[in-house]
Formats: sequence, C-alpha cells, structure tokens
Amino acid sequence: MVVVDGEDHLIDRARIAGVPAIRGNAVNEKVLSEARPETAHTAMLAIPNTLEAGEIIARLREMNPALTIVARAHSDGEVRHLLDHGADAAVMAERELAHSLAEMVMATPPYRGDHHLPPAVG
Repeated sequence: MVVVDGEDHLIDRARIAGVPAIRGNAVNEKVLSEARPETAHTAMLAIPNTLEAGEIIARLREMNPALTIVARAHSDGEVRHLLDHGADAAVMAERELAHSLAEMVMATPPYRGDHHLPPAVG
C-alpha cells in the first residue's frame, strides 16, 4: 500500500502507521510514477475532484492495464465519468451512506427482533 496525498498531516499519519506515503497530487505524472502503479494490484481513489480522478484513472490504466481501480463519486454522472475513464467500480458516497443509515434503522428495537447492532469502534 502507498498513500498519495497533498495534506502533510495525513502523510505524517500514514508514515507513523508504517505506510509508505508520497506528498503530492497524483495528477502530477512524477508523483503518480513515484507510487509505482505498475507493480500494484489495486488502486483506490477517494479524491473529491472527479475530473482529476478521471485523469488519474486513465493514467493508471495506461501504466498498468491489469490494475483494479475503484473510486468514489458524488452523483450518477460522476460514476459514469469515472467508469468511462477506466475505473472498474465507482461508489457513490451518498448512496452508501444512505444504505448504512437504513441498516442502522432496521437494527433498532422496533425492527431488529433478536438481532443487535455490532459494537461501535472508535
């Protein structure tokens, strides 16, 4: 695993946890190359700018055609954009949040029967 991020505190946090981290924007070819995507199996993109994510995905696909690429999106149009640029899957964050909230509601006493929510982790 390699973390690429522009935020110093996130890079520091990754390094403290023993995860290799590169400070920069993966849109920059030098930064992306430093992450060595040609040796990777999977890439996960959680950046909010869909246009940048699409560009990164297209470059990753060129650098490693066998790479599994998953990304986050905020709308159906963004999902389509990421898939069109080579992502294998795109998750719409708001939809996943809605599913999680529905699961939590269904686990409350009126709905859960004998089932309980798993313990919270912090």
